[in-house]
Amino acid sequence: RPEEPCVAGSSPAGTTIFYRRQKQKPPKRIIMRLVIDKFEILTDKKLERPLHVVLISDTHAGDSPIFSGKLNMNSTLKGLKKLGDIDCFACCGDFVNNAKSWLNPYTMKNFTHFLSGLAEIAPVFLVRGNHDTYMSSERTEKKYRELEKIKNVTLLENRQIEFLGINITGFSPRHETYDLIKQGRKSHVVAVEDFRAANFKFDKTKFNLVLTHSPHSLANKTAMGTLPEVFEKCDVILSGHLHNGLIWSRNFEKIWKRVNRSDPTSKIKKFIIKNIDAGIWFTPKTGFMVSHCRGAKKVSEERIGRVVMPSSRDFEKVTISKDERKFVQITGKGINKYPIFPLIEGRPSVVELKISPKEV
Repeated sequence: RPEEPCVAGSSPAGTTIFYRRQKQKPPKRIIMRLVIDKFEILTDKKLERPLHVVLISDTHAGDSPIFSGKLNMNSTLKGLKKLGDIDCFACCGDFVNNAKSWLNPYTMKNFTHFLSGLAEIAPVFLVRGNHDTYMSSERTEKKYRELEKIKNVTLLENRQIEFLGINITGFSPRHETYDLIKQGRKSHVVAVEDFRAANFKFDKTKFNLVLTHSPHSLANKTAMGTLPEVFEKCDVILSGHLHNGLIWSRNFEKIWKRVNRSDPTSKIKKFIIKNIDAGIWFTPKTGFMVSHCRGAKKVSEERIGRVVMPSSRDFEKVTISKDERKFVQITGKGINKYPIFPLIEGRPSVVELKISPKEV
């Protein structure tokens, strides 16, 4: 251990020096590391300048100290500070575990601390999810509205805003949209009705970014048949909700580290490579299934194109053209799976998105 001199006194022979041991601080342990999915959208629409947007969803702030999700939120803030200049944060719902959590002082202290930390870095745009609206009341609604008192925080509840030359739309449908088990296919009809009732105005000449909690609110076969105007006018839709699937869990990240050292030609490794990051989400009553719960999908009126899986090293490039009737649907994993088992369910994850002019 390092030692520091301590002068004890003087004598004719000189100075007598004693040594005492320094108390060493224990090394800082990084319990969780932020996972960053990187995408770059190349567009031929005019931009004032390239934009740097970060998608955050599913913080699921819990009501108890043990299952609060606080660890993942703190890890996220630390990781985001290393990303450099960020133009804005798109926060796509499920901020708390249920609407009653808005009335819990402990929950709100943790979440507002997280939100204030984001707002210190860049402007924040919020769109609610199903957990934020379940069992809501006037009191919970009032608490949610108070978030806009935080400097640099904007609630985009079925609103549109122009930001740095692009149009940002926040779509928050009724809670019935998410209740697929009870509502069945009617849930998609509710989403379509709410989208039309919002009376959004899209400028085709500008880049249109849409924030919504659930990707299946708009990007599914039922909606495609009844809401074609979305695909003509939107460029990118950002969402969360699926948590990388209900079948494939983020626990498999641990398995992947071991399998990665194995023979690259093995059938096990090929199977995990194909499925670990994609995720599967299935609703038995409706038969609705998402086979890729994470990544960037190029969607048109007719079909869903190739799914681009994210990279944590380099930006995966996705090109879109204003002449095509397509948009890109990007779905993130989220910060917390649920507050019940935050440590088991894996590391927090965000999507880092660059929007750049298309290369000529």
